[in-house]
Amino acid sequence: MSQQWYTLTKSLASAVDIINAIEVGKLTRLCKRVLETIHLKNDKAFTSEEEDKLQLAFDLSSSEVELLLEIISFIWEQAAYHLAKGNIFAQQLSIIGIHEDKIEVFTSLWKELGPIVIEHFRKRSLAPKQLDTIKWNLNVEVAQAKRIKLKAPNAIVELGLDNADNKITEKIQLQFDHSQLYSFFNQLEAIQLHLDALN
Repeated sequence: MSQQWYTLTKSLASAVDIINAIEVGKLTRLCKRVLETIHLKNDKAFTSEEEDKLQLAFDLSSSEVELLLEIISFIWEQAAYHLAKGNIFAQQLSIIGIHEDKIEVFTSLWKELGPIVIEHFRKRSLAPKQLDTIKWNLNVEVAQAKRIKLKAPNAIVELGLDNADNKITEKIQLQFDHSQLYSFFNQLEAIQLHLDALN
């Protein structure tokens, strides 16, 4: 094994004790819920009311539930970061003291949902807004009071931007004359060449 993914801190050890004490069926549902929502940037797996219910269901304090959810999220994040394979993932969990039946919960859920989670992380943007729509119009100004034969074509490009929730939050209009649009196109071509080279 090349490196250890998890450092056994006091809080991790406490969370491992809690994980080992939870019944397998309940742990499966809990871990699955966290795994299914881990790729969402600002969303928590459970609402405050649901966390209150978890306290009752597992007989834990509020801080213990919070620690448990943080550590389960951390376990999944490390699995995604290391592109975990089943047996290596199981070894990593065993090193920090998770019991065999609980390791089976993590590895089976990872086998089922891990590839989907990894794909979500790959698609997640670092930018707060992403391009959603592009609209354009071509305008030609054909005359002015002093110049009857003037032709001044320009393009109006409207970019629709969305946030992480896929709601359009902003529309930006850009106006280009021929030389500006040509320069912009050349820059986009250069970006495309760099992206192609990386793929």
